[in-house]
Amino acid sequence: MSFQDLFKPWWRVGGAFGIAFAVLFIIGVIILQAEPPMRDDSIQDIRKYFMDDGTKYLVGDYLTGIAFVVLFLPYVVTLRWVLGSGEGWPPIWSWLTVIGGVAMVALGGAGSLAFGTLAISADNKEINDSSVRLLVEMNTYAFNLFSFGMVLFVGSASVAILRTRVLWRWLPVLGLLAAILLIVGAAWPIDGDDQGIVAVPGFIGAPLTLLFVVLSSINMLMMKDEPAATERAERRPPVASPAV
Repeated sequence: MSFQDLFKPWWRVGGAFGIAFAVLFIIGVIILQAEPPMRDDSIQDIRKYFMDDGTKYLVGDYLTGIAFVVLFLPYVVTLRWVLGSGEGWPPIWSWLTVIGGVAMVALGGAGSLAFGTLAISADNKEINDSSVRLLVEMNTYAFNLFSFGMVLFVGSASVAILRTRVLWRWLPVLGLLAAILLIVGAAWPIDGDDQGIVAVPGFIGAPLTLLFVVLSSINMLMMKDEPAATERAERRPPVASPAV
């Protein structure tokens, strides 16, 4: 089998996009951005990080933006059609998966504004200490909003897999666990500690969501036949007869 034949089926193309997204995300966020400032860091340490590593941080943001817009969205759309092939009518959960994926891109992009601003203006003396602190607080809360997008994406996809069984049957266990951990972790602003016991589940749920993307992509790459519509999926709402 040639390389061209390997990726000719549309669902395998989506799987390849998902794997490429995960790789580029790891390079941009985990490797290049490494350990960005935390909420309890001093203003001096925050400024020092962005003055020393601001360019590297921006490169990581650039690669992450490409990962989400160019790679993640095609993966999500492909996943929707894989899941929708067996979901039946109406295909609510597979479409909610797409909405969750789009929400992740939108909220992630909005959340990157705060640290991006610091990265391009770390040596700007007109930005006072209170403004630096405000941007750090905004960045911290932005991840909280991003978590809700991840919950909708991975939770909806998991429910759709449970209904359709077009992907590995154990995959929803991982996805639903990630969704539960994320929704619990998103409650950290209530107790005010972004690294406390309430926030910790969110830090676990985020990498589990990335693992869900990788495993679902591998599953799509391994599928030999096009996802078949089940008997229920072939049902459609009745079409009203034209009035005579």
